[in-house]
Amino acid sequence: MRKKIKKICMAVVLFMMALSLAGTVNAAEPAGSGDQYIYYEEGLLDDGASRVLNSRAAEVSGAYDSGVYMVMVNDYKAWDADLDLAAQEIYEELGLGLRDDRDGIMLLLSMRERDYILLVHGVFANETYGEYARDVLADAFLEEFGENDFPAGISDYIEECGHMLALSAEGTPLTRESNPQYQLLKWLISLGLGIAVGLVIAALIRSRMNNVAEKTQADQYVSEDGVRITLRRDQFTHMTQTRVKIETHSSGSSGGGGGGYSSSSGKF
Repeated sequence: MRKKIKKICMAVVLFMMALSLAGTVNAAEPAGSGDQYIYYEEGLLDDGASRVLNSRAAEVSGAYDSGVYMVMVNDYKAWDADLDLAAQEIYEELGLGLRDDRDGIMLLLSMRERDYILLVHGVFANETYGEYARDVLADAFLEEFGENDFPAGISDYIEECGHMLALSAEGTPLTRESNPQYQLLKWLISLGLGIAVGLVIAALIRSRMNNVAEKTQADQYVSEDGVRITLRRDQFTHMTQTRVKIETHSSGSSGGGGGGYSSSSGKF
């Protein structure tokens, strides 16, 4: 029921915004325009919905100076047989990205075999959309795309990008460790394991004490043969001394991230 209400509200919002924005954004605008964020081949997306989505994508992109793009094509293989290479070629062909390093993220949908890829380029974008963040981002739109509700799925994609960009701008990009839900789950698992281990140890101790009976006399703790100490002597034999040289290393940084391409892909 909640999902249906969300879709109805989304349809109303798209319709009202399309009326107010009519004629302000051309979905067929030439590639490389700084105002274009939603691209699609003819017939794949409603023009009115695309104008609304483009306006929102432009707003999010401008707020963080990092492009949020969506491209729908019939078949990515028209560019390259490899999905990742095809996405990179499309990113270059359209001249996507903001800042000097052309920072941004592109969601590419290929309709023929229902492939998608999230392609990330630029330093800030790579910091924002790590592998875990891209998985979370995909979860935001895959359900709608599976139901062919592309305007709703694209809208969710844009909003989730805005949320992740806001976190990254604050210096706390979304990672598995920074996700509050993950931290709560990790705490609950640790608590459950601790309780389980404690119960097992208590049960083992209890089982070993079942055959223990209290003695009433001291001699009952001595074996039948008694205790005899015939010789006691302390003898020093030798001493061993070990020395280890402590090495010092200068601090440095390892590679990773950077401003190149990174991607995640799958089916919808």
